Amino acid sequence: MNTTGRIILFSLFFIAAKAFAQDSPEKMFSMSFEELMSLKVTTGTKYETSVRETHAAVRVISSDEIQTYGIETLGELLNLIRGFYISNDRNYAYVGVQGFSRPTDYNNRFLLMIDNHILNENVYGSVLMENGFGLDVQLIDKVEVITGPGAALYGNGAMMAVVHVMTKAGDTAENKIRLKTGSHHTLGSSFVFRNEKESSSWYAGGNALKSSGEDLYFRELADQGNDGHAVNLDDEQAYAAYVQYRQKDFGVKVLGSHRMKGIPTGAWESRLDERSESIDERAFIELNYNKSFSNQSFKIAASWDLYRYSGVYAYPDVDYYKDQSVGSWGNVQAEYQIELSPKSHLTAGAEWHYSVKSDYMEEQDGVKSFYRNNKFQNASLFGQYDYILSTKLRFLAGLRLDDYSYTVMSLSPRLSAIYAPNKNININYSFNKAFRAPNFYEMFYESEGENIPNPDLTHEVIYYNNLNIRTKLTGNLRGGTSFFLYKMDKLIDPVTNDEDLVIFINKGDATGKGVQFVVEGNLFKNVSLLSSYTLQELTITDSDGDKARASNFPVNLVKAHFAYYIPKIGSLGIQNHWESGRKMINEGKTSSSWVSAVNLRTIRFFHRFIVNLKVNNLFDAKYYHPAGMEHTMGQIIQPRRNYMISAEIKL
Repeated sequence: MNTTGRIILFSLFFIAAKAFAQDSPEKMFSMSFEELMSLKVTTGTKYETSVRETHAAVRVISSDEIQTYGIETLGELLNLIRGFYISNDRNYAYVGVQGFSRPTDYNNRFLLMIDNHILNENVYGSVLMENGFGLDVQLIDKVEVITGPGAALYGNGAMMAVVHVMTKAGDTAENKIRLKTGSHHTLGSSFVFRNEKESSSWYAGGNALKSSGEDLYFRELADQGNDGHAVNLDDEQAYAAYVQYRQKDFGVKVLGSHRMKGIPTGAWESRLDERSESIDERAFIELNYNKSFSNQSFKIAASWDLYRYSGVYAYPDVDYYKDQSVGSWGNVQAEYQIELSPKSHLTAGAEWHYSVKSDYMEEQDGVKSFYRNNKFQNASLFGQYDYILSTKLRFLAGLRLDDYSYTVMSLSPRLSAIYAPNKNININYSFNKAFRAPNFYEMFYESEGENIPNPDLTHEVIYYNNLNIRTKLTGNLRGGTSFFLYKMDKLIDPVTNDEDLVIFINKGDATGKGVQFVVEGNLFKNVSLLSSYTLQELTITDSDGDKARASNFPVNLVKAHFAYYIPKIGSLGIQNHWESGRKMINEGKTSSSWVSAVNLRTIRFFHRFIVNLKVNNLFDAKYYHPAGMEHTMGQIIQPRRNYMISAEIKL
């Protein structure tokens, strides 16, 4: 069936929904400012508070919003939020926020969790933001996103943001399957099953996807085979499963994911007339115990995590080249919460991490040219005290100590105050210090004629200030203004030395500053708005005192998203994203870009079915993102217009 036929078929489903609809997403469009500020969150403090009471710039993305805008990946979800932007090098997606996104950093300055379990691995510190993330959107209940550091609670890597994905459980999950098809021969499926009893419950979800991707042309790569044409090299396969079981106070979580992605960009000087690919796999099992009393609670969790990366690259005069990393580590953490009085709350905890394996290997034509394993451990203690001084003013102070076996000890303090003169204004100032320890790849990787190690690397540190003002405007419309200023000392960045070899160094300092404005809520009946404008700047001062604007961030970033609820039919979600050009790592900058997407979703009809049509890059804009130093070209073209049609079936 061609594209026109699929769209006609979808239209027929959409019409049928009007006559046989039962459910309605209308509540998403009718929340008042008070209701939204009263939403319960946990990520900013590790215990349940309202948005109004949490000491952080938090944004909650609900499952309704995920469905209305047709979100398929974690990167797409974060792109809804003010100040966030994405870079895509056709192999991995990288997240930037408040002007900070170093090319090819593998998202190691963002902390990602699923149901309180940290997903950052122990070789590169990376997390996947695309289809290899590990969860299908059907399983997501909400995502809490904290902009700014979270190291006082979560430790290493929580520098620029904390992203907490919370899955559906109990009666919030439904037994259903989902089938989808789209551009570039994309096929996908997913399922959610649950079973709930009086004292126990379990649910499971899984997903699979296959796509052939686009055929591309890079004139800069004419000497790397096939005259610069990348044909059948942009393909992708991914599958994952997640299971959670709870028996009274005891729980078990298990996750496994696999992603294979073709590399069509000639990265690391690979050829385009042969295949190069990367494979990322992630798994964990966690046992946990949660016990609550009248005014206190206790949690303990023990887990084992696995990670594997494998890359195969095509080079001239080489039959087979492969690089591989394997990580395996255990983690134990305990946490105690007590409400000392109606006005004060204390949190205390400890964590121990032991990495059995954190290795990297290169192999050429069956011969290993490099191998090293780095075992390490770290122990952590943290505490936090939240005090309500009056109905208008509350304070929070927190501190975490992290002691690593291979680098210096780190202290991460946190101070915050909330002032609410009335129910329509909420002002929060926070100061955070956070750190990121150098990872195995940055310290020890070496490759003859290309990279040299730097075992003397030390951790980078950020000092972050944020003033966040939230206010009710009119009716159900709310506004926000946020000012941020941060300085990152001893920034870890790759450079090329005098011998044309790549080495990671503590390059210097990075200073970021900016202001963000938000207007969101109900414009009028059945129509909601999610809009923001960010003005930002990031400069890097190297060890010689030379200052320059950093690469890979837009000075101006505008988002205007609309959601329209069509009574008894469904919803229409429209995303608009405009950004000014970004500086490339060598010279020049990308052009400014405006990219739109539209999503049509029916409400449930015949008691079982929901149909969804998503069109990305609606106006087929030709736009680019800056490339990392592993690429010959300075910028990489982004996906052109494409579509996805899906059907959900309630069982």
